[in-house]
Amino acid sequence: MGGKARRLAAGIMGLLIGSAVGIAPAVGVPAGANEPDSVVPLIIGGRDATQPYPPIASLQLDRNGTFGHHCGAVLIHPKHVVTAAHCVTDGVPAPVDPATLRIRIGSAEHAAGGRIVAVTEVVPHPAWDWNTGDDPAADIAVLRLAAPVWLPRYPIAGRAPKVGTTVRELGWGTTTPTFGAPLPATLQQLDRWVLPPGECAGGRITAGEICIGGADGGPCFGDSGGPGLRRIGGVWSVVGGVSRVGVDWQSGTYCGVQVIYTDLSFYRSWLWTVVHHNQHSWPLAN
Repeated sequence: MGGKARRLAAGIMGLLIGSAVGIAPAVGVPAGANEPDSVVPLIIGGRDATQPYPPIASLQLDRNGTFGHHCGAVLIHPKHVVTAAHCVTDGVPAPVDPATLRIRIGSAEHAAGGRIVAVTEVVPHPAWDWNTGDDPAADIAVLRLAAPVWLPRYPIAGRAPKVGTTVRELGWGTTTPTFGAPLPATLQQLDRWVLPPGECAGGRITAGEICIGGADGGPCFGDSGGPGLRRIGGVWSVVGGVSRVGVDWQSGTYCGVQVIYTDLSFYRSWLWTVVHHNQHSWPLAN
Protein backbone atom coordinates (compact mmCIF):
# COMPACT_ATOMS: atom_id res chain seq x y z
CA MET A 1 0.00 0.00 0.00
CA GLY A 2 1.45 3.38 -1.02
CA GLY A 3 2.13 6.21 1.43
CA LYS A 4 -0.98 8.16 0.45
CA ALA A 5 -3.27 5.16 0.77
CA ARG A 6 -1.73 4.16 4.09
CA ARG A 7 -2.22 7.66 5.51
CA LEU A 8 -5.84 7.77 4.32
CA ALA A 9 -6.59 4.42 5.91
CA ALA A 10 -4.87 5.37 9.14
CA GLY A 11 -6.68 8.67 9.36
CA ILE A 12 -10.23 7.55 8.86
CA MET A 13 -11.14 7.29 12.53
CA GLY A 14 -11.80 10.96 13.15
CA LEU A 15 -13.60 10.18 16.42
CA LEU A 16 -16.81 11.89 15.30
CA ILE A 17 -20.22 10.71 16.42
CA GLY A 18 -22.57 8.86 14.12
CA SER A 19 -25.97 9.24 12.59
CA ALA A 20 -27.68 7.34 15.40
CA VAL A 21 -27.77 10.57 17.38
CA GLY A 22 -28.92 12.68 14.45
CA ILE A 23 -25.45 13.77 13.37
CA ALA A 24 -23.55 13.10 10.15
CA PRO A 25 -21.55 9.89 10.08
CA ALA A 26 -17.85 10.18 10.80
CA VAL A 27 -15.96 11.88 8.00
CA GLY A 28 -13.78 9.33 6.26
CA VAL A 29 -14.99 6.20 8.06
CA PRO A 30 -14.78 3.45 5.43
CA ALA A 31 -17.98 1.98 4.09
CA GLY A 32 -18.78 -1.27 5.82
CA ALA A 33 -16.33 -0.76 8.67
CA ASN A 34 -17.22 -2.83 11.71
CA GLU A 35 -18.35 -1.14 14.87
CA PRO A 36 -15.66 -1.29 17.57
CA ASP A 37 -15.61 -4.10 20.07
CA SER A 38 -16.16 -3.38 23.75
CA VAL A 39 -13.26 -1.64 25.46
CA VAL A 40 -13.26 -1.31 29.24
CA PRO A 41 -12.74 1.05 30.89
CA LEU A 42 -13.47 3.61 28.54
CA ILE A 43 -14.02 10.00 28.11
CA ILE A 44 -14.16 6.53 28.11
CA GLY A 45 -12.48 5.85 31.40
CA GLY A 46 -12.99 9.42 32.50
CA ARG A 47 -15.24 11.18 34.97
CA ASP A 48 -17.39 14.29 35.12
CA ALA A 49 -15.35 17.48 34.93
CA THR A 50 -14.10 18.41 38.38
CA GLN A 51 -13.83 22.13 37.63
CA PRO A 52 -15.10 24.68 35.10
CA TYR A 53 -13.27 24.84 31.77
CA PRO A 54 -14.64 28.15 30.38
CA PRO A 55 -13.02 28.12 26.92
CA ILE A 56 -14.04 24.54 26.04
CA ALA A 57 -16.88 24.47 23.52
CA SER A 58 -19.26 21.92 22.04
CA LEU A 59 -19.18 22.28 18.25
CA GLN A 60 -22.68 21.48 17.03
CA LEU A 61 -23.94 20.46 13.60
CA ASP A 62 -27.37 21.01 12.08
CA ARG A 63 -28.85 17.90 10.54
CA ASN A 64 -32.44 18.05 9.35
CA GLY A 65 -33.11 21.19 11.37
CA THR A 66 -31.75 19.91 14.68
CA PHE A 67 -28.41 20.90 16.16
CA GLY A 68 -26.46 18.36 18.17
CA HIS A 69 -22.98 17.86 19.53
CA HIS A 70 -20.52 17.01 16.77
CA CYS A 71 -16.96 17.72 17.97
CA GLY A 72 -14.99 19.58 20.60
CA ALA A 73 -13.43 23.02 20.18
CA VAL A 74 -11.56 25.57 22.26
CA LEU A 75 -11.73 29.37 22.36
CA ILE A 76 -8.41 30.96 21.36
CA HIS A 77 -9.68 34.50 20.72
CA PRO A 78 -12.98 36.24 21.50
CA LYS A 79 -14.25 35.59 17.97
CA HIS A 80 -12.43 32.36 17.09
CA VAL A 81 -12.37 28.73 18.18
CA VAL A 82 -10.06 26.00 16.94
CA THR A 83 -11.12 22.44 16.17
CA ALA A 84 -10.08 19.53 13.94
CA ALA A 85 -10.27 20.13 10.19
CA HIS A 86 -11.96 16.78 9.64
CA CYS A 87 -14.87 18.00 11.81
CA VAL A 88 -15.68 20.89 9.46
CA THR A 89 -14.76 19.74 5.96
CA ASP A 90 -16.91 17.88 3.48
CA GLY A 91 -14.24 15.78 1.89
CA VAL A 92 -10.80 17.36 1.66
CA PRO A 93 -10.40 20.27 1.87
CA ALA A 94 -13.78 21.88 1.15
CA PRO A 95 -15.26 23.49 4.31
CA VAL A 96 -18.88 22.84 5.24
CA ASP A 97 -21.43 25.64 5.13
CA PRO A 98 -20.85 27.67 8.33
CA ALA A 99 -24.62 28.08 8.67
CA THR A 100 -24.76 24.39 9.60
CA LEU A 101 -22.50 24.96 12.61
CA ARG A 102 -22.74 26.66 15.97
CA ILE A 103 -21.00 26.39 19.33
CA ARG A 104 -22.26 26.10 22.86
CA ILE A 105 -19.71 27.54 25.25
CA GLY A 106 -19.52 28.35 28.94
CA SER A 107 -21.31 25.20 30.08
CA ALA A 108 -20.21 21.77 31.25
CA GLU A 109 -23.23 20.37 29.36
CA HIS A 110 -23.37 20.16 25.59
CA ALA A 111 -27.16 20.40 25.49
CA ALA A 112 -27.90 23.07 28.11
CA GLY A 113 -26.56 26.22 29.69
CA GLY A 114 -23.83 28.54 28.56
CA ARG A 115 -24.24 30.50 25.37
CA ILE A 116 -25.01 29.57 21.76
CA VAL A 117 -22.97 31.40 19.10
CA ALA A 118 -23.28 31.06 15.33
CA VAL A 119 -20.31 30.36 13.07
CA THR A 120 -19.69 32.74 10.16
CA GLU A 121 -16.62 31.23 8.51
CA VAL A 122 -14.77 27.92 8.42
CA VAL A 123 -11.01 28.12 7.79
CA PRO A 124 -9.30 24.71 7.52
CA HIS A 125 -5.52 24.66 7.27
CA PRO A 126 -4.56 24.82 3.57
CA ALA A 127 -2.34 21.73 3.97
CA TRP A 128 -5.07 19.64 5.60
CA ASP A 129 -5.33 16.30 3.84
CA TRP A 130 -5.03 12.86 5.42
CA ASN A 131 -4.17 11.54 1.96
CA THR A 132 -0.78 13.29 1.64
CA GLY A 133 1.83 10.60 2.22
CA ASP A 134 4.19 11.60 5.01
CA ASP A 135 3.53 15.37 4.95
CA PRO A 136 2.03 16.95 8.09
CA ALA A 137 -1.65 16.06 8.35
CA ALA A 138 -2.57 19.62 9.41
CA ASP A 139 -5.86 18.42 10.93
CA ILE A 140 -6.74 21.84 12.28
CA ALA A 141 -9.32 24.52 11.48
CA VAL A 142 -10.36 27.90 12.83
CA LEU A 143 -14.02 28.92 13.09
CA ARG A 144 -14.96 32.60 13.09
CA LEU A 145 -17.87 33.43 15.38
CA ALA A 146 -20.78 35.77 14.80
CA ALA A 147 -20.17 37.59 18.08
CA PRO A 148 -17.31 37.84 20.57
CA VAL A 149 -17.27 35.51 23.56
CA TRP A 150 -15.90 37.16 26.68
CA LEU A 151 -14.73 34.17 28.65
CA PRO A 152 -11.30 33.30 30.06
CA ARG A 153 -8.98 31.65 27.53
CA TYR A 154 -6.10 29.27 28.00
CA PRO A 155 -2.74 30.08 26.39
CA ILE A 156 -1.46 27.86 23.62
CA ALA A 157 1.58 25.93 24.83
CA GLY A 158 4.84 27.38 23.57
CA ARG A 159 6.20 24.00 22.48
CA ALA A 160 5.18 20.39 22.22
CA PRO A 161 5.20 18.62 25.60
CA LYS A 162 7.95 16.12 26.35
CA VAL A 163 7.36 12.40 26.58
CA GLY A 164 5.90 11.58 29.99
CA THR A 165 4.10 14.92 30.38
CA THR A 166 0.60 14.57 31.85
CA VAL A 167 -2.17 15.81 29.57
CA ARG A 168 -5.81 16.25 30.56
CA GLU A 169 -8.22 15.06 27.87
CA LEU A 170 -11.68 16.66 27.72
CA GLY A 171 -14.78 15.91 25.69
CA TRP A 172 -18.44 15.00 25.37
CA GLY A 173 -17.80 11.93 23.22
CA THR A 174 -19.32 8.54 23.86
CA THR A 175 -18.26 6.74 27.02
CA THR A 176 -18.69 3.34 25.37
CA PRO A 177 -17.03 2.41 22.07
CA THR A 178 -20.29 1.87 20.20
CA PHE A 179 -20.70 4.03 17.11
CA GLY A 180 -23.76 6.25 17.70
CA ALA A 181 -24.01 5.51 21.45
CA PRO A 182 -25.64 8.15 23.70
CA LEU A 183 -23.43 11.02 24.78
CA PRO A 184 -22.72 11.95 28.40
CA ALA A 185 -24.59 15.06 29.47
CA THR A 186 -21.57 16.44 31.30
CA LEU A 187 -18.07 17.15 30.04
CA GLN A 188 -15.71 14.26 30.78
CA GLN A 189 -12.05 14.46 31.77
CA LEU A 190 -9.21 11.97 31.88
CA ASP A 191 -5.50 12.35 32.59
CA ARG A 192 -3.05 10.44 30.41
CA TRP A 193 0.43 11.29 29.17
CA VAL A 194 2.61 11.93 26.14
CA LEU A 195 4.12 8.83 24.52
CA PRO A 196 7.01 8.50 22.07
CA PRO A 197 5.79 9.09 18.48
CA GLY A 198 6.50 5.46 17.64
CA GLU A 199 3.62 4.42 19.89
CA CYS A 200 1.27 6.06 17.34
CA ALA A 201 2.99 4.69 14.25
CA GLY A 202 -0.12 2.64 13.44
CA GLY A 203 -2.03 5.91 12.98
CA ARG A 204 0.68 7.31 10.71
CA ILE A 205 1.69 10.14 13.04
CA THR A 206 3.40 13.04 11.25
CA ALA A 207 5.25 16.23 12.10
CA GLY A 208 3.12 18.63 14.12
CA GLU A 209 1.37 15.83 16.00
CA ILE A 210 1.56 14.37 19.51
CA CYS A 211 0.93 10.79 20.66
CA ILE A 212 -1.05 10.58 23.92
CA GLY A 213 -2.04 7.47 25.83
CA GLY A 214 -0.42 5.25 28.43
CA ALA A 215 -3.58 4.42 30.38
CA ASP A 216 -6.89 2.68 29.71
CA GLY A 217 -9.55 4.86 28.17
CA GLY A 218 -9.29 8.00 26.07
CA PRO A 219 -11.22 9.92 23.42
CA CYS A 220 -13.98 8.18 21.49
CA PHE A 221 -16.75 9.11 19.04
CA GLY A 222 -17.58 12.82 19.44
CA ASP A 223 -14.26 13.84 21.01
CA SER A 224 -12.55 14.96 17.79
CA GLY A 225 -11.21 18.50 17.94
CA GLY A 226 -11.45 18.52 21.72
CA PRO A 227 -8.43 19.90 23.56
CA GLY A 228 -5.68 18.30 25.54
CA LEU A 229 -4.55 20.56 28.38
CA ARG A 230 -1.32 20.77 30.33
CA ARG A 231 -0.94 22.61 33.63
CA ILE A 232 2.10 24.92 33.59
CA GLY A 233 2.80 27.00 36.66
CA GLY A 234 -0.68 26.39 37.99
CA VAL A 235 -2.29 27.58 34.73
CA TRP A 236 -3.87 25.38 32.06
CA SER A 237 -2.44 25.68 28.56
CA VAL A 238 -3.75 24.07 25.37
CA VAL A 239 -1.42 21.41 24.02
CA GLY A 240 -3.42 20.16 21.06
CA GLY A 241 -6.67 18.84 19.64
CA VAL A 242 -7.86 15.27 19.02
CA SER A 243 -7.25 14.09 15.45
CA ARG A 244 -7.43 10.28 15.25
CA VAL A 245 -6.48 7.01 16.88
CA GLY A 246 -2.83 6.06 16.94
CA VAL A 247 -3.45 2.46 15.85
CA ASP A 248 -4.36 0.94 12.51
CA TRP A 249 -8.14 1.25 12.09
CA GLN A 250 -8.21 -2.16 10.41
CA SER A 251 -7.59 -3.68 13.83
CA GLY A 252 -11.20 -2.78 14.69
CA THR A 253 -10.12 -0.72 17.72
CA TYR A 254 -11.34 2.87 17.68
CA CYS A 255 -11.47 3.89 21.34
CA GLY A 256 -9.59 3.34 24.58
CA VAL A 257 -6.14 3.41 22.97
CA GLN A 258 -3.41 5.92 22.20
CA VAL A 259 -4.60 8.97 20.25
CA ILE A 260 -2.90 11.40 17.87
CA TYR A 261 -3.38 15.07 18.72
CA THR A 262 -2.63 18.02 16.44
CA ASP A 263 0.10 20.07 18.14
CA LEU A 264 -1.23 23.64 18.36
CA SER A 265 2.24 25.05 19.05
CA PHE A 266 3.36 23.71 15.65
CA TYR A 267 0.62 25.76 13.97
CA ARG A 268 0.89 28.87 16.15
CA SER A 269 2.00 31.19 13.34
CA TRP A 270 -0.80 30.02 11.07
CA LEU A 271 -3.35 30.49 13.84
CA TRP A 272 -2.07 34.00 14.48
CA THR A 273 -2.37 34.85 10.78
CA VAL A 274 -5.94 33.56 10.51
CA VAL A 275 -7.13 35.19 13.71
CA HIS A 276 -5.59 38.57 12.97
CA HIS A 277 -6.60 38.79 9.34
CA ASN A 278 -8.65 42.01 9.32
CA GLN A 279 -8.94 41.66 13.07
CA HIS A 280 -6.56 43.62 15.30
CA SER A 281 -8.69 44.39 18.32
CA TRP A 282 -7.95 41.39 20.57
CA PRO A 283 -4.87 39.20 21.06
CA LEU A 284 -4.64 35.50 20.36
CA ALA A 285 -4.42 33.40 23.52
CA ASN A 286 -0.67 32.83 23.79
